[in-house]
Amino acid sequence: MSNQPKTRSDGWIFGVLGLALIGVLVLSAQLARRVTEQNRPAAVVSKTVTDPELVGYREVAVVKIDVKASAAIGVYGTQVTVEGNGRYTTILDVSPVISGSWDASGAATATALAPNDIGYVAYGNRIERQRGHTKLIGWSLPEKNALITSLSVSGKTLWVADAGNRTVWRYTTDGKRLNRVVKGLEVPSPHMDVAALPDGTAWVTNPGKHRLEHYAADGTLLGSWSKPLTGLDGFCGCCNPADIAVLPDGRIVTSEKGEPRVKVYKADGTFDCVVAGPECFSDTGAHDVATDAQGRIYVLDKGTVRVFTRK
Repeated sequence: MSNQPKTRSDGWIFGVLGLALIGVLVLSAQLARRVTEQNRPAAVVSKTVTDPELVGYREVAVVKIDVKASAAIGVYGTQVTVEGNGRYTTILDVSPVISGSWDASGAATATALAPNDIGYVAYGNRIERQRGHTKLIGWSLPEKNALITSLSVSGKTLWVADAGNRTVWRYTTDGKRLNRVVKGLEVPSPHMDVAALPDGTAWVTNPGKHRLEHYAADGTLLGSWSKPLTGLDGFCGCCNPADIAVLPDGRIVTSEKGEPRVKVYKADGTFDCVVAGPECFSDTGAHDVATDAQGRIYVLDKGTVRVFTRK
């Protein structure tokens, strides 16, 4: 063994290797944290019962799926898909009959549906485009620490929320990157969502600031509102809302973790009503949400898809 002191070159090399290792560990920790949250056993939730006068929706169906822990839900037309635990499940409309279920490419972190039976699924930093259970194309985000937590389709554009890099990207639906919409969002945990609108704009969550932000395709901020409040009409905890979806009339469905509850707000941030309060859930994790053209709200609750309609 040599007793020669380390040179500056040696120190530089070890420094670079150390930074690279840290980057890998950060991404692994983020993905592991998201998977852990999906598989976490039931926790004690608030025993507060929501005032019935504030509940504007009723549950009309509960569809059991062959998934113990679910990551993402997507809706288009009469088709509902769920990705989770390495399984891909398709449900037709709100029927309790599952039309198909098959093995996925891995543990999904996001999913979105498009016309002609096309679906997009994210696995960490990778996106796959598929028809049914047939993979068509796939591509990966080149940035270090990329962790895709939401996908949303509008026309021929795919919006991609990358919680690992706290940014939102736009791609063509065949995988060509168009532009970065926003960066520098405050994302303390691996939950960041994007919901594209028919007009080519999108709502983006900035969970660390308890805020929703409305962006044009070129990244222009069109508006925002925040609710850093502990009351029912606000978002509590470190980083909420965890998930969002947009109804046909422009109202926004939000889903929170910690104090799990699903609510509806008007586009200007005015509280509208509750869909499901914390007493409706057996755990404190995030529950992905989706909407359809009829205004129904779909809530992913572990091994079930719960369907709500306006009272």
